[in-house]
Amino acid sequence: MDLAYIVNELMNRYRDLKGVTNYIDRATESTIYYEDSKGYDEIELEDFRLNIKSFREPSHPPELEGVVAIDSSSYRIGDTNEGYISVFRGTIIEEGSKNIIMRFGPYIIHVTNKSSLDILNRFRSIFGLEPISSRQLPSLNKVSDRIRNYFERILQLHTASIFKNHMIFIDGSLMGGTIDTPYKAMDKIVSVGLRNRNHFIGLSKSSSLRLKDGRPITSLIPNYIIGYIEISSYISSSVRSKVFGNVYVARFTMDGEVFRVDVKPFNISGDDILSIVYSKMDFVRGYPYLLYLSHVYSVFRRKDIIAIKSYIFSRGVSTYNNVDRSYLLPKY
Repeated sequence: MDLAYIVNELMNRYRDLKGVTNYIDRATESTIYYEDSKGYDEIELEDFRLNIKSFREPSHPPELEGVVAIDSSSYRIGDTNEGYISVFRGTIIEEGSKNIIMRFGPYIIHVTNKSSLDILNRFRSIFGLEPISSRQLPSLNKVSDRIRNYFERILQLHTASIFKNHMIFIDGSLMGGTIDTPYKAMDKIVSVGLRNRNHFIGLSKSSSLRLKDGRPITSLIPNYIIGYIEISSYISSSVRSKVFGNVYVARFTMDGEVFRVDVKPFNISGDDILSIVYSKMDFVRGYPYLLYLSHVYSVFRRKDIIAIKSYIFSRGVSTYNNVDRSYLLPKY
């Protein structure tokens, strides 16, 4: 199954703007790039004693052929009379055996009640999931992020299937059974990857995992301290059953941020994989450079949005700004 071809065919299926004559411009924010936010899981951790471990040299390091990172982004261009227009892009970057950059998109999708049901069910079929009914659809405003998530999961599955003996970096946790990631989808990604002797590392730049006193787990490692803490056994069993691998809190460089790190290795301990990441990777403020680079290649910058709007205009679709009429209301 050529997942790269399937992704291109599927995402391009819904770019038809037939019947759309105009849209309300949403791309007016003065930001460097545009990206929808990603959700996080809210759970509590039991109290436990702080024990920061230092990274160490693995006793039996695996034979790695390379490192690969995946990321994606989306942006809502504007609203139409039937829904809205969103644009999606994803990137896979490999360093080691092939040294390649694979970019997917940008894909323009007219998100409507009709198209959202069709595209989500086509994504679900790739992971062997049952189709959903129109009653099970999320609200239309949430469909864009759901599409982006499935899109990114398919890129992860593609990566797990074409590379062997690699460390695979994922932006986010290795959790299944959540609202946006069915358990079976993540299970298929991990199973395919492990058959190819790959190691999964999921980094979350922010997390709503909390201690009982309300502090985020990132507060467990003080400023300027390099090291890691495994917190897997302190997570409730109901949530732990959804996580593939072990859960850590880690800082890789003195000037870097603290991350939640989920690790699912092949035939080696999670501690050893973390130490390999620490010793072998380059970092940008503590974030693995290759994962940072996949993010840079995926996000939509202002020039990208302008080019996409120009393409939409060339298809005969005009745009107008949503005028603020609040000044017409009487003041009390």
